Amino acid sequence: MDNQNDKDNYVKSSKGSETNSKEKIFGQLTNGKLLFLGVISLLLSVLGPLCIFAPVPMAVAFLLYGKSRSWIMSLSLSAIVLIVSLVFKDLAGLLSVSISYFIATLVAFLTARVVWNKTNPVTGLIKNGLFVFTLIALLFGAAQIVSEKPVLDLVTEQVKHFGDVLKQSPDYDKLIATGGEQAESWKYIVEQPKEIASKFLKMAFAGVFVGVFFVFWMSQFMLMRNTLIWRELHDYPYTMKDFVRFKIPEQFVFVLLGAMAMIPLGTHVLENEMLQVVGWNIVYSLGVFYFFQGFGIVSEALDAFGIFGFFRSVLIILTIFMGYQFVSLLGVVDIWVNFRKFLKKKNNNEGDII
Repeated sequence: MDNQNDKDNYVKSSKGSETNSKEKIFGQLTNGKLLFLGVISLLLSVLGPLCIFAPVPMAVAFLLYGKSRSWIMSLSLSAIVLIVSLVFKDLAGLLSVSISYFIATLVAFLTARVVWNKTNPVTGLIKNGLFVFTLIALLFGAAQIVSEKPVLDLVTEQVKHFGDVLKQSPDYDKLIATGGEQAESWKYIVEQPKEIASKFLKMAFAGVFVGVFFVFWMSQFMLMRNTLIWRELHDYPYTMKDFVRFKIPEQFVFVLLGAMAMIPLGTHVLENEMLQVVGWNIVYSLGVFYFFQGFGIVSEALDAFGIFGFFRSVLIILTIFMGYQFVSLLGVVDIWVNFRKFLKKKNNNEGDII
């Protein structure tokens, strides 16, 4: 597999010896291409759900161009966006763009460091996720200590600000008059900011935990999928199979079952909302790891049934964004049912037929 991956790093030209008849797919590493990767990452960081892909171009940039050139380019772009947001009052919203892009660059740097250090991609994922989650928790705690207002009031103010932005939208009145699910959502944000802030804080732990690990997982996954771009420059000993063979220790299922029991206990028996909230946070936090494990099974199933190319990419995207609950459940069931054993049997049987 490794030899095949190395061959895929090149395209054959029409002349020359075997050594000279190969050319890097990415071509010359010019500053223009570095800037292009930075701009693509900058644009992705503000495109709603697509922001989870923002670290990927920068991670490629770090591996191709190194730490210094990539950081200089990224910080320069962030500074330009920041200056524009300060000079032009109508573009003050670009300040958040600068911050989002810097965060994407930091994620990209940590992801690329997994390759530089020749770390197992699963180990790198866990270390990066825990590091950033701990950093966010410390910053949140420091902000709460410095602030004179309770955290609920701070979050409520942000929700109110977002609601004001929605009300100023030219489509707001028309949407409210038309009605529908989106209209009700907008109206709820504008009229009940404190309730929304309260719900947000109750699930903030799980939301941040899942978000951090999923972004790092997606960045590592996309980087491993595109090894043909950078593998020639980095002798990385691990492949995609090493990454998708994620397996959470079986003992964690007892924590999961205990958390699931806390939800009905807190809701119907003890009528303790805090117990219910803690249970949900643990379930969702563990759920992201079971998703990683379940996705590995899905990946091996696609291999077993010979599904590759464009159709495989479509199925993977649908699995990640639409079938994540099923995939997480698959990861849990894998504790009792060894799906990989059946997939290996299928592969062996197909090999016998051939």
